[in-house]
Amino acid sequence: MATPTTAPTSSPEMVRAIQERDMLVRECQGLLWQVARRPGCIKLLMGVRRQLQIFAGYKKGRWER
Repeated sequence: MATPTTAPTSSPEMVRAIQERDMLVRECQGLLWQVARRPGCIKLLMGVRRQLQIFAGYKKGRWER
């Protein structure tokens, strides 16, 4: 059972996947700051948070298979 911390990172595909993930995280953080400055944004941010938690749970389940 591989976990993100124990998965081998030597393959080019894994390195690209990690780089893409890091890029997406930075992009999401930038978008969150832009949205958070707007009035009435809490409902939108809570919805995004909920969807990200669902997605993270899905990805975690795929890693554990």
